Amino acid sequence: MVAFEEGIEWSDFTGNVPSLDERIWARSDQAPVAGEERIIQVSHPFHLAIGETFWTLFMPARSSLNGWDSYPSEIDRSAFVQFSMEQVIDLNEEKAWVKINIHHAVYLKDISSILPVRDGSGALNFFHLFDPPNVSTYGDWILLDANAQSNLGVWALIHKTAERSHLAAYGEWGSHSYLVYGGNLIIPEKELAAFLNT
Repeated sequence: MVAFEEGIEWSDFTGNVPSLDERIWARSDQAPVAGEERIIQVSHPFHLAIGETFWTLFMPARSSLNGWDSYPSEIDRSAFVQFSMEQVIDLNEEKAWVKINIHHAVYLKDISSILPVRDGSGALNFFHLFDPPNVSTYGDWILLDANAQSNLGVWALIHKTAERSHLAAYGEWGSHSYLVYGGNLIIPEKELAAFLNT
């Protein structure tokens, strides 16, 4: 799965929406479910025509604003979501309220059990181009995060099971790009240990 991470904010609105000038409104904690309609606010670099299909990363309200490192309990409620845009409710030059239809929701906690396993040897090599990354552990999850003076960065979310380490999500960001990749890559323990032992 290839998804966009930026430019989408999830709401629980079902009818009337706030003005696009309103910056303070309640972001959603409700995880998307296949088949439902939702209303989201989108902004640059989001660009989609009516009927087009799109993947994004859903994070509940607190972690979407502050990151999983601040709200690790929300990792299990985060998901890759595929949707199509159904209707533009309101728009201006910077953003829009749109209605979407959810096609698929693949939760990060389920990736290691539902997606096919692939070899992830070398998948974390890009982290070696940076200073040692920040490493955080939360239960079965390991989060790696590294950046170059906040201009370019990468992060990886690894799910530890009894047998293996599964790279469930990998993100790259720069001045105009915020992409997230989802899959089930098995990271060799020796390669992961190089980050855990620094």
